[in-house]
Formats: sequence, C-alpha cells, structure tokens
Amino acid sequence: MSLDLLHQVFAACDIPVWSRTHDAITLTVKGPPITFELLKALEEESIFACLHSSPVNAKAQADFNANKLGDLVPQSTFTLTLPRVVSKCVVAQNLTDLLSIGSAAYTVPKSYFLLSVEDSGKPFCFTNSDSLSKATSLVKRYHDAIRFWNIIESLAEHSVTATPHLLFFGIPRIEIAPQ
Repeated sequence: MSLDLLHQVFAACDIPVWSRTHDAITLTVKGPPITFELLKALEEESIFACLHSSPVNAKAQADFNANKLGDLVPQSTFTLTLPRVVSKCVVAQNLTDLLSIGSAAYTVPKSYFLLSVEDSGKPFCFTNSDSLSKATSLVKRYHDAIRFWNIIESLAEHSVTATPHLLFFGIPRIEIAPQ
C-alpha cells in the first residue's frame, strides 16, 4: 500500500512543519535521498508533493512534473498536500488531529496514517483490520469506540440527519453526540 511509504519519507526528514489547517506539511530532507518515484507513488493516496528547493537541482519541480528520474537530497525542502477525507484516506499529526475531523468521531477512515501516536510517539498506518495487530492501545481503543458507536447507532430510534447525533425516545428522551 502506498500509504505505508510515508514511513520512508518521514524517516528521511527533519521535524515536519504543519500548515494551520493540517492539510499540508513542509519537510526538509536530512537523511537518505527521497526519490521522485517514491513521491509519485504517494499520489495514489492523494498525497501530492510540491518541491521548493534542492541544493543540487534548481529545476527539481520541473523534472518531477516531467516524470524524470531524480532525488531530493539532504537540505531539499518540499511540501506534501495531505488527504483529509474519512471516506478515502487521512494523514494526521496524531489521534487528536484525526478526531478533529468531524466524521472521524463516528467513522473509521478507510485508511489513515498518524505521524505520531500519543501513547508511543511512533507513526502508525491503518490500511485494513490486520493493521491493528501492530497498533498501540490508544489506537485500538479508538477502533473499539467506533465499534461501540455503531452498536448504539443500530439501537437508536432515530439518527438525526443533519448531525450524527442519536436519539432515543423514552422517558427521558436521550440525545447522544459522537465525542
């Protein structure tokens, strides 16, 4: 899965600088070169690179756009535009950032990459249920909470269409928000 390739990208770069809206990240290569081929493979997951500077190739962006072979060597800077669509793919800073995307509070993204999970400080990539075997307890609790929400949702008398709140009509009437 191409989302797993983010491990290689982040391992070769300095600490990332996140955009204010968390939909882009600016990186500087510090370690082994990052190939254009690797960055192109990320486009399958709607992760797009914009090359800013390269100490050895002034026309790196033009070469990248023309599908030429090349590398981003140490001291090169680039920005990755990140997907934040729960029904497809999400790249997030951590689990808190993932939960800041409204629907991620009640729906597990189809696939996601967390740059740093709060309880381990390590990255985590979810592509299918088999991925959870390597997950930390915090990520497993997130998945358990979503499964619990789905059970409660199946028992609700009404799910409000404008919001994901669930309603139970009894005495008293109960409204539950996904949080």
